[in-house]
Amino acid sequence: TGTHVAADAPLEKVVAKLKQENAPPLVQGFGISKPEHIRQAVETGLDGAICGSAIVNLIAESRKNGDSFEESMTQLRDFIHELRSVTAK
Repeated sequence: TGTHVAADAPLEKVVAKLKQENAPPLVQGFGISKPEHIRQAVETGLDGAICGSAIVNLIAESRKNGDSFEESMTQLRDFIHELRSVTAK
């Protein structure tokens, strides 16, 4: 994973072919740090996205700022809710 890699590689044809061949669930694990990245992954046909680096960075920044554990976890919860909101129906 990584937050500095562009999340806009044209994968539609590759994803369609893999799904046609009954590939396991397809996820993107690079360039995912904003709701727009999740939306783009879903629109490409991917089954999910991994945003590990963004989460680690959020927690590290929160702790660096002197936030308490509870404050860090609140920020993490809010971030995850924001990411998930693009796929909510």
